[in-house]
Amino acid sequence: MPTDSTLRATSAVKKIARIKFRNFNSSKISRLTASEAYEQVVSSFGVIAFLEGDSEEALRNNQRAAFIYGIARGRNIPALLITHQKSTLPLDLRDQAARWWRLGDLDKIISDFRLLGADLQNEFVSIKPHHEKLLQSLSCGDPVAENEASSLADYFLETDAYQRTLAGEANVLVGRKGSGKTAVFLQVRDRTRAHKENIFIDLILDGYQLIKMKEFILDKLSFGTRKEVVAAFWEYVLWLEIAYKLLEKDETRVLRDTRLLENYKKLKLLFEARVDDGLVAFNTAPGLMSLDLQHRLFHLALSELGGEEAWNEVLEITVDVARTITIERFNRPD
Repeated sequence: MPTDSTLRATSAVKKIARIKFRNFNSSKISRLTASEAYEQVVSSFGVIAFLEGDSEEALRNNQRAAFIYGIARGRNIPALLITHQKSTLPLDLRDQAARWWRLGDLDKIISDFRLLGADLQNEFVSIKPHHEKLLQSLSCGDPVAENEASSLADYFLETDAYQRTLAGEANVLVGRKGSGKTAVFLQVRDRTRAHKENIFIDLILDGYQLIKMKEFILDKLSFGTRKEVVAAFWEYVLWLEIAYKLLEKDETRVLRDTRLLENYKKLKLLFEARVDDGLVAFNTAPGLMSLDLQHRLFHLALSELGGEEAWNEVLEITVDVARTITIERFNRPD
């Protein structure tokens, strides 16, 4: 099960290091054989492994992580072993691990590690083996479509579902596990964002800890406000992702087009004022919520936080029928 730290590291690899990656998710692949682990490592320019937790599942993952890390070190492939500051590791790994205390530390750890992978990538020379037999050249691909996004176009079959999605005729793709939904999504994404005028935002739902959010809503909020909180949460996530992509897309363009500069600065200021590690909940009486009220409550939340980081904390602002505003702050449940 992904944790806050692994999700933050995955986000950093994607948005800070900006490199393509494969990952192992025990919820999708129940078993990682030694031969598969070796093939995945030797075909990579870098390896990131996590050691954390003491549950039965965490211990199995730690064994896999240590094994993969050892293979990478033995093959002189840049490897990064990440663990929490309080974790106790075996003596042979204790001095090799990069330790983090707050989630924000992972961003710098991943950013520094990226340079090692880039060096190896620049030095890499591909040599096609001679006299390779047909069976040796065959590959069945990775069981997880996300891990073969870079080579998927070589053998992707353009189905009716793909054509309809690409044409904008289908908005929701439904199918059983392994039916090719992710493959269709990845190909449509790559074809769409190949045009510079398009902005494509791909979201991974695992990154938003929906189970934790559900438990929090059921435990803390009344039945009448649950629907509003869920809707506000998704609206907040979508606007954040859109803002991030716009800032990323226009980062260099704004230097050449001064007409964009003022609005770009405003958007960047609002984006940097976001709440990442805590949760801001707006509860309003039925019929009161409007765009203007959302804007006022947002600025009230920023004022209440006073520039401090909302670390693992909940800020709840409630507006009742009489338009009386109540503000509460408490720790977010683990």
